[in-house]
Amino acid sequence: MEECQRKKRILQMPYNYKYFVQHTNRMIADGYVPTEIDILYSYTPTIGLDGHTIRLGKIRYE
Repeated sequence: MEECQRKKRILQMPYNYKYFVQHTNRMIADGYVPTEIDILYSYTPTIGLDGHTIRLGKIRYE
């Protein structure tokens, strides 16, 4: 983790990586259930929209 911290300008680590590194043992334990904080930290901002078109028969969804 220290090396990642030193190279964070090169690696572009997400803002929440420290939280997940600090809580790895709890999260990989048998029976792990995410806390509300775990869920909030799992959010990653997006930089744009990605559109898809789906066709089902003659119907087109965009």
